[in-house]
Amino acid sequence: MFQFVRGVSAPIFSGAPLLTLRQKNLILGFNFLVLCLLLCIVLLLKNRQQIILFDCSDSRHLPEITQCLDRTGIDYEMGSDSITVAPQYHSQAIFALACNNMLVDGIHLSPQSTSSLPAKADPGTYQSLENQLERLLKQGSVKIADIKIALAVPTPTQAAEASPPAADVQVVPRSSLTPSDVNGIRQLVVFGLHQFHKNQSERFLATTSVTHPAGGAYDE
Repeated sequence: MFQFVRGVSAPIFSGAPLLTLRQKNLILGFNFLVLCLLLCIVLLLKNRQQIILFDCSDSRHLPEITQCLDRTGIDYEMGSDSITVAPQYHSQAIFALACNNMLVDGIHLSPQSTSSLPAKADPGTYQSLENQLERLLKQGSVKIADIKIALAVPTPTQAAEASPPAADVQVVPRSSLTPSDVNGIRQLVVFGLHQFHKNQSERFLATTSVTHPAGGAYDE
């Protein structure tokens, strides 16, 4: 970075050839301090960026959500119509809410989208949902080293006679998963599926299995 400062300062030196060495060093030092200050401002503004976690569409759940975030030590800001968090805490907040059965309508799974996903989804959309949920879970829990989610969702023409949507979740843990962790994984997958098929969460919960690489199911 100091070489960059010297390059920026070079036109000043060439335009003032009579500057002493001490004066040149003072100019270099001043420019270096200015650059450091600008970088600090950029980092500060980046860290202050907030994204929506909950849009307060149903204020009945507001006390429970804020209490859950307080218990887990996740910083958030309470606005007039939303709860926001810093981007680096979004996944952790989502997983904490999932472990406490607090994923409700109004929760934003993704900073780039609203809380609801398209009503009519093609297989590509479900693949996108799988990727999104895998990313959320890996970033949301330090206990999850890797995870693979496979959704089995019937098409609208099959819905009448087909089995309910199901999910197979294989987890490679970094450390032991507690029953609360396993419940959080299931709740988050169920919530993702719930965006496509409202009012059937209980059916999804019963058809969402969480297993480890050896093939056994985790206890809850």
